[in-house]
Amino acid sequence: MYEVKYHATLQRLLLEMLELAIIGLPDFIQLNYLLKNIVLLYFVTSSILPDVF
Repeated sequence: MYEVKYHATLQRLLLEMLELAIIGLPDFIQLNYLLKNIVLLYFVTSSILPDVF
């Protein structure tokens, strides 16, 4: 149950970060950098918790 909640919270966090990136960072280079970090964070977290993802 905790893992499912954690997964949902992480997904929500990633979506919020993505929305903020699109709204707040019109500069393409900064947006690209942030998107790479979000994707990296997602893959690192999914490799740590393979059962959840």
